[in-house]
Amino acid sequence: MADELTNREKTILRYIVEDFIQTANPVGSRYISRKKDLKLSPATIRNVMSDLEELKFLTHTHTSGGRVPTDKGYRYFVNELMDAVPLKSGELTCLNRKLASLIFSPMKFIKKYQRFSVRYKRNQYSQPALFIRRYF
Repeated sequence: MADELTNREKTILRYIVEDFIQTANPVGSRYISRKKDLKLSPATIRNVMSDLEELKFLTHTHTSGGRVPTDKGYRYFVNELMDAVPLKSGELTCLNRKLASLIFSPMKFIKKYQRFSVRYKRNQYSQPALFIRRYF
């Protein structure tokens, strides 16, 4: 990626993306300084957040509000920061079987996806992978 981040910027971006995914609320510097094991003041975290905003990794909806990741921030998180958890063989077999049945029936997939998205939006799940596995 063209933008190379410092370790501090990577750490703060990771915290913001992970917390935003969990809560769907903007993440503030004070929250990070209190809840995470960083030895940084809220002012220092705000400065880093400002740098990340200039690089287009973060944005905010209000002047005094917390920050939210941009598409670029999510992409960097997925490509560089996210810890991939390998699937167990049983999970992989189950997923392959279900995907194979859906590939041969596009309309079946579309109907399942529509029902899934409505139910998922209605219920805020803390572990979406479990919901997906149960639903599909």
